[in-house]
Amino acid sequence: MPILTHEQKVKIAQNRAADEPAARDDKALTYPVKKSNEMIQRSRYSLTLTEQRLLLYLISRIQKSDKGQKRYKVKIRDACKVCGFDIKNLDGRTYKAVYDAFSALRDKGFTVYPESGGRTRCAWIERPHQDEKGNMEFNFDPEIVPYLFDVQKKFTMYQLENVARMRSTYGIRLYELLKSYENIRHLKIDLAKLRGLLDAEEKSYTKYTRFRERVLEPALKDIAFTDLKVDYIEHKTGRKVTEIEFIIDPAGAELYERRGDFGSEE
Repeated sequence: MPILTHEQKVKIAQNRAADEPAARDDKALTYPVKKSNEMIQRSRYSLTLTEQRLLLYLISRIQKSDKGQKRYKVKIRDACKVCGFDIKNLDGRTYKAVYDAFSALRDKGFTVYPESGGRTRCAWIERPHQDEKGNMEFNFDPEIVPYLFDVQKKFTMYQLENVARMRSTYGIRLYELLKSYENIRHLKIDLAKLRGLLDAEEKSYTKYTRFRERVLEPALKDIAFTDLKVDYIEHKTGRKVTEIEFIIDPAGAELYERRGDFGSEE
């Protein structure tokens, strides 16, 4: 992927700011998101961009001293900002949209495949409640507590602002995955596994050129505005791309080019 120039980044950033004026200079975006690496690297789930934004905001509200049974409260305006809803007209439709986003986090859930074997199905949150002003209350599901609360080892932490304005669901997920490997600055991953982790297993993405165009490149374009610089190498078996190798630069230094020409796929 070509690295964007400073002028290109500024232009795109200005366009995004114009599209999302309510999110600019928002202190909430400076909160840290902290997850266990097992949740990032070994889980499967399907969420919309709005649901992902909301979920990461809720996770960012967890304080170091919090216990898993804590009941959290979210103001309607904060939820709207994060989800990208219009905060100028807080009406019944907006209340319903916020409630529906919380309900989706309760209903959809995710599956973790621990390194030790087996699998565990968890919900993200439980008992969402909306008061007469539209504000929300919720608990994190008890099964999720080991992956989010008091995680001392093998975790990934980043500022919410790195993903809050991403335009691609794949961008958020790929950013988290690469962030979890930033200490070793490298990740080589089977293409089928990568599709699963990014929730990009639709039939239309089985052909690599389509996957690269609709999933990988948009995700990397989002990541270009974060604290990571990323390049990638395509590895082939015969003429078919079967693995992707990511080179991760957390310091933002110029990446070297070692990626070959794009090849054809059978």
